[in-house]
Amino acid sequence: MALKAKLKIVLQANDIVVAESEDPVLWQRVLVSINSPESGIQIPDADSTGSGLPSFDSTSDTSGSAVDVFAKQLDIDKKVLAGACSPSETKPFIYLDNHHWEALKKNTPERGLSAINGTTLAATLLVFWKSAAKLGDTMLKEAAGVLGTIDVASKNPSRSVKNCQWLQIRNGVVVLNPAEISKAIIVARAYCLKIPPEKG
Repeated sequence: MALKAKLKIVLQANDIVVAESEDPVLWQRVLVSINSPESGIQIPDADSTGSGLPSFDSTSDTSGSAVDVFAKQLDIDKKVLAGACSPSETKPFIYLDNHHWEALKKNTPERGLSAINGTTLAATLLVFWKSAAKLGDTMLKEAAGVLGTIDVASKNPSRSVKNCQWLQIRNGVVVLNPAEISKAIIVARAYCLKIPPEKG
């Protein structure tokens, strides 16, 4: 008597299950994609909200430089990205620009749910950049180094990240919340483009 196997796709962030699916079409596409990376088959984006924003994929398009990948993740020109962040492969990895920071502060409230503090911005940019450049995990303490590039103090960094909808801390490592990646992209773009986040 033949046994029928029930296959399931499980998405995990470290040891935490973020999503799972028993859809046979999805697992077949994932299996083909894993075994044939040049097959051209694309798995549907995790962010299928139709927002028009680019979706974040840490394994996406490794052709070109890490800065090209980073710029593509945020859907902005790499010259604009370089001017706003000056991404580097050595610490502190991101060099903020005072003019971009001041524009973000003018375009967002000082307090409340829509407020964006320095730690949140620094950690968000670090996660995107370190993933694009394959520089390893983003540690919470690294955000203070980024803020130091514009002489801004990092106040209550742990609380800042815990209160942020699109960031999470896992064993001291800062990661993006898979369900809120579009918000992280909006904030990073708003900083780089000097626009209000709602226009991101």
